Amino acid sequence: MAATRQPHTSTTAADNKEPALKIHPAADLFPMLDRDELLDLAESIRTEGQHEPIVLDSDGVLLDGRNRLAACEIADVEPRFTTYTGADHMRLIMSGNLFRRHISKGQQAMITAMACSVSEHSLRDQAKHHGLSLTRLSNAATVLKHAPHLAEQVRVGTLGLRLRLHRRPRAERPDCRTQGPVRPPS
Repeated sequence: MAATRQPHTSTTAADNKEPALKIHPAADLFPMLDRDELLDLAESIRTEGQHEPIVLDSDGVLLDGRNRLAACEIADVEPRFTTYTGADHMRLIMSGNLFRRHISKGQQAMITAMACSVSEHSLRDQAKHHGLSLTRLSNAATVLKHAPHLAEQVRVGTLGLRLRLHRRPRAERPDCRTQGPVRPPS
């Protein structure tokens, strides 16, 4: 990474006074902190300063630090930035966020599967690199492919990955009251 610097930003039509940073799509997969956690981070930054810089690529696209940026804005503190000069933005984003964040294993798998769907990285490579279960990643990729609306719920943590995979729609469930007990074949 290069020295700390201010980002090159562009203004949006909706907000002519504030510069807007572009967010890398993989960084945007990680859920933001909830309001209370963000306020706690803002207070910490206000009293102790920003410990880690916000990471941008050479084009000014934010790779890591959306919560720090939001907390700096809340705290009215000028954020510090650094530029990532490496070639693998995905690895930086994924390794910096998968285990630092308080997210479930299902969320980790879903975010990784979503990131793999927009990159050249394979699930197997990501499983090895981040120490994730290939089975869990494959399950997440299956949900992502066949039920993207559920994948989004897993990503943000409102639905668990494991429970969703084993649940069948109500119309496909056997009705035990009318079918009687299940007996093994003789």
